[in-house]
Amino acid sequence: MTEPGPGAWPPAPIRTERLVLRASEARDRAAFIELFASPEVGAYTGGARPRDELECMVPAVPGRRPGFFVIELDGAMIGTVELNRRAVEHRSQVRPDTGEAELGYLFLPEAWGFGYAAEACEAVLDWYADALPGEPVVLTTQTANDRSMRLAAKLGFAEVARFEEWGADQWCGVRPPKGLHDYLARRCEEVAKVGFTCRDGREFLGWIAEVAGDRVLLTWAPGPLDDRDPDDEWLPLTALRPETAAHYDTVSSGWIPYPGRLPAPRWG
Repeated sequence: MTEPGPGAWPPAPIRTERLVLRASEARDRAAFIELFASPEVGAYTGGARPRDELECMVPAVPGRRPGFFVIELDGAMIGTVELNRRAVEHRSQVRPDTGEAELGYLFLPEAWGFGYAAEACEAVLDWYADALPGEPVVLTTQTANDRSMRLAAKLGFAEVARFEEWGADQWCGVRPPKGLHDYLARRCEEVAKVGFTCRDGREFLGWIAEVAGDRVLLTWAPGPLDDRDPDDEWLPLTALRPETAAHYDTVSSGWIPYPGRLPAPRWG
């Protein structure tokens, strides 16, 4: 794994209404062993590991790496959450030119059903969005894992692929970068020309006619909404690659990239 974001690691602990997200410590080792030895936890992650094997293999301070957080409740570890920048050959990849950050999480069974997973994941996703604005995040889970599928939807991940791996049907979703909706809405208000590449390889160079929820209406000629061209197309935000987006600025007579992306793409 490579570092998911800039800055020194570990960061200051992240505090939510009920939880603390922090770097792992030696006192967490017993909870790590419980986590990896649990049949319930291992049901969709390759199975539980033998406890005696874990006692030998788990280091004194497990999980001490960039992007990996222990989730603490009332002073005790209840699970983990991480953002792991995968290698480019990983099959969940949604960006063909680089490895994307992938969200992962594990919780002890006694912590299930209280909303801790959503609370912890939202916090770490906000941290990542502040560290690397403009970067999407992906999540991969088995389609049979109902809890994970519901959490993915709650966190705003939209399906981009399904595939079979490790003998099971897998689901991959992407969460658009924080602020992408507002960025495109501003371009719509300004009637500014925009360019970007879609995840299916298509390129768009035109205008945003409307932004509604998690979709944008693409048009190749600006004009009133009641006089739309039949070629105009509604596109989910998850279908475009934010790192390729830019808009044309008439003041500077140049293309300005989506925030956090440098240099400007080659539109124009």
